[in-house]
Amino acid sequence: MIQLKYNPPAGFLDSQTLSGYTVSSEMKQVWAVELDLLQELMRVCNKYNLRIWADGGTLIGAMRHQGFIPWDDDIDLAMPRKDYDRLCEVAATEFRHPYFFQNIATDPHYTHRHAQLRNSLTAVWSANAQRPSERFNQGIFIDIFIIDGMPYDPRALAKHVRRIRQAQLRLKIARKIAGRLPEPLYRFCRNHTHCLSDSYQFSRLESLLRSVDADTTPLLCIMSLRLSHRFQDARCYQSTRLVPFEYVQIPVMEAYDEVLTTHYGDWRTPAKAPSVHGSQHFDVSRSYLDI
Repeated sequence: MIQLKYNPPAGFLDSQTLSGYTVSSEMKQVWAVELDLLQELMRVCNKYNLRIWADGGTLIGAMRHQGFIPWDDDIDLAMPRKDYDRLCEVAATEFRHPYFFQNIATDPHYTHRHAQLRNSLTAVWSANAQRPSERFNQGIFIDIFIIDGMPYDPRALAKHVRRIRQAQLRLKIARKIAGRLPEPLYRFCRNHTHCLSDSYQFSRLESLLRSVDADTTPLLCIMSLRLSHRFQDARCYQSTRLVPFEYVQIPVMEAYDEVLTTHYGDWRTPAKAPSVHGSQHFDVSRSYLDI
């Protein structure tokens, strides 16, 4: 396992049975890398007073298990658009190798609408592949989703969501085309052909998402990995507290129960489900560049 900036306590890497599920020592090492990424991200967020909260399965894990859901393999976080923009401004100076702040602006071959913080000395890739094969950084990561504002008026909301879905579809098509092009042709399309440029289509989507200020509307939305949205009342994010998460602390919104119940129903009852990422290979000892 690589040397981490924030080392886990003694015994953390040992295999452990949690909620009837055995977490292997190998997965504990993956968790340790992700917790190292979390602590580095929180260092930067605290330094610049940026708002950020546990999201999705990580929020469930924090409130139900005081750490990872035993069968989970990642960390999800969410932050308001304004705070995310500030994070993007300072990322290049704050995150030093092996940490890599990844979005479409820092990694031209990156394929998601949200950001990830990665450890470039590690690797994670689809179990369907023999080795990391994508052109973007494939170090072990944590997810950083963006919270955007939405119109509160039902008719305006329906129109806004329809425009966003159209922009998402154009971006999806552009990225599929880009992924099949040789590098020289890809760069040409990216710089000169708007309809085939994933960066241009992404900027159009971003403009739509930024058009409603998240700090002035009562309705918020988090863009998911898929072409879907999770809406939430803005008052749920008005206050924050820190809770235990494994051997660190993670920020959660005070109205966590309302947030989780809205999206997951009976979230307090464990129900084993596959990770949203599917089956993956992890390597905590080698860079994705060396496999």
